[in-house]
Amino acid sequence: MPLTIVDTGTNNTIEASEETRQRMVGTIRFTGDGNRVVFGDGCTSLGLDLDLRGGALLEVGAECRLGTLKVHAVAGSSVRVGARTTFNGRSRLLLHEPAAIVVGARCLFGGNCTLTVSDMHSVVDVASGQRINPARDIRVAEHVWLGENVMVLKGTTIAADSVVGAGSTATGEIPAGVIAVGSPARVVREGVTWDTRLL
Repeated sequence: MPLTIVDTGTNNTIEASEETRQRMVGTIRFTGDGNRVVFGDGCTSLGLDLDLRGGALLEVGAECRLGTLKVHAVAGSSVRVGARTTFNGRSRLLLHEPAAIVVGARCLFGGNCTLTVSDMHSVVDVASGQRINPARDIRVAEHVWLGENVMVLKGTTIAADSVVGAGSTATGEIPAGVIAVGSPARVVREGVTWDTRLL
């Protein structure tokens, strides 16, 4: 099944070579105007589900394997994925409010990972009547491995070469070169890196 484009707005663009487009399977839905999708050379997908809603940006580096990635991005939000990053299974990048998700190069996502910049509902301080849970950016550095069923919450930063164990919930800051597990994820080992090869 080829890439299907559903465009109900204006000035929405997809930048990709013809060869890359031929490797992509799935649906891109544009609502509103001025959305932009960029796929680097050599990207592939098995069943994309992209929903961009007015002025949103998705920029994917070269040679990424996107699997059945789902992206929901409202107006003013952006997703940037570095080269040679792999998404296995149906991972989700959710931007229900304006914010950014930045993923470095050579990252690996196990199946069913979710990154969300928002709680998707308001938490309100009763005394002041003010909302106290605004959206916040997520940053995943180069060469990070997220295991199966990892949840990454708003405002999280994961530094380079780290591993977040399967089923964990990442919040706050996870330093470089560690293994973090649990909910919330806590560092259980330092001074590590990882390799896709079974050495």
